[in-house]
Amino acid sequence: MSWVSASEAARHWGLGHYQAVHKRSRRHPDKYPSRPHPTRKGWRQYWIGDEPPPGAHREDLGDQLAAPPALKHSPVEGWVEREGYVYDGRRDVYVLTLPSHRRPFVLDGARLRQIWRRYAGDKANIDEICRDFGFDRQTFIDLKRALRLTKTRAPFTDEELDALGEEDLVADVLRAKEQRVMARAQASNWRRIERLAHNRQWLRETVRAALTDLVGPVELPPPVGEPEEVAVVVGWSDLHVGKREAGSSVGLDVQLARLRALAADVVARVAALSPSRVIVACTGDLVHSDTQNQTTTKGTPQGPQSEGSTSMALRGACELTAGLILKLTEVAPTVEVVVVPGNHDELLSRAVGFYLEAAFDGSSRVIIDADERRRRKWSRWREVPICFFHGDKLKGDRLAALPGRECPVGADPRRAVLFHGHYHKRALRQDVVGGFDVVCLASPAGPDDWHHEHGFEGGAKAITLAVIAPSGLTALEWVRA
Repeated sequence: MSWVSASEAARHWGLGHYQAVHKRSRRHPDKYPSRPHPTRKGWRQYWIGDEPPPGAHREDLGDQLAAPPALKHSPVEGWVEREGYVYDGRRDVYVLTLPSHRRPFVLDGARLRQIWRRYAGDKANIDEICRDFGFDRQTFIDLKRALRLTKTRAPFTDEELDALGEEDLVADVLRAKEQRVMARAQASNWRRIERLAHNRQWLRETVRAALTDLVGPVELPPPVGEPEEVAVVVGWSDLHVGKREAGSSVGLDVQLARLRALAADVVARVAALSPSRVIVACTGDLVHSDTQNQTTTKGTPQGPQSEGSTSMALRGACELTAGLILKLTEVAPTVEVVVVPGNHDELLSRAVGFYLEAAFDGSSRVIIDADERRRRKWSRWREVPICFFHGDKLKGDRLAALPGRECPVGADPRRAVLFHGHYHKRALRQDVVGGFDVVCLASPAGPDDWHHEHGFEGGAKAITLAVIAPSGLTALEWVRA
């Protein structure tokens, strides 16, 4: 009694051709049972014998490969013999007969159970199994056929199902699910780390290239004369260096030349105010793109709306800002620079800050706050607390609690002034709860095609200057671009 090929069955039943065996089996499947050949794809085997074949009680005899292999003998002292393999429970070893191997294929039980869970539990494909466990493709295919392993099987070997109770199996399933979740989370975390590492490597190379031509700042003497008891905040925000405006393309060099001329006008107006301190508020979006592929930090494409490359725009923003600070040291005793990230340049705004730290390292009259750990930063002038943030995330009623919660020590939260950019417009309002001033900084950049099509235009292109006295905000001025 055994499974034989169609030709052998034809000889046994006295039929002239193997095709007659196929027809007889299709007409009377209960009387002439058949099954797919275990090693030859597309072939079938037929049962010869007086007793029904193993597993004949199952409704679907044609799906024998998806069913657990039948026992040839009853388990004795951990020894289990099934069709296709033998399991030695005392040593936890599987011995299989594979067509692609001349000798018996021996596999450790723990390793086989790992393969089983990866294939049936995690739904890994054949290539992943071969890569993870060091098999060639044909060996795993033969192994899978011998074990009747399919992706629809439970994630437990037949020996585990016989040996373990339901509670143990449920606990194993939960542990396996936990491990899969942790593995996916770890893989996602590694992808994020790899992406950040790539960006940081590119950032270091770009900033290093910009610093190679950098000459240390010339320590100028403080301005002659007694300065006024005021501080001036220069809203150096939303420059969008490298941005192409709607309806025109002037090139990056022309854009940088216009911004240099605007910076000269800003310095001239600040000199007329004769402040004791100048605070340069770099509140984000100094660079239009944040990646080599010219996208924002979140991945919004900016290539069609760009002038030059991202590296060129970053270099231009660094040198432009450093030049402005150097000129401001000629008209004010102290220049403070506060750098916060924007939604377009969350990474490269920090690069500008690193560049400024290197450029003015050792300068006693220039203070650079480029701390990358905070997106919102505070300064103070006398007892007036001053806050800087980009403006794309912090809105509405959440502003009211900021001065009382984050105000610098020794400052009066009632006199607080909050500065932000992002909206490219000139605006001043008083918070309805806290009563402090909130200033929206203007932008010297015009609208791109998207903002033009959606009607987000009309704001004056300018740089905001805010005059702060010991009592608080006293005046706002704008230097037109």
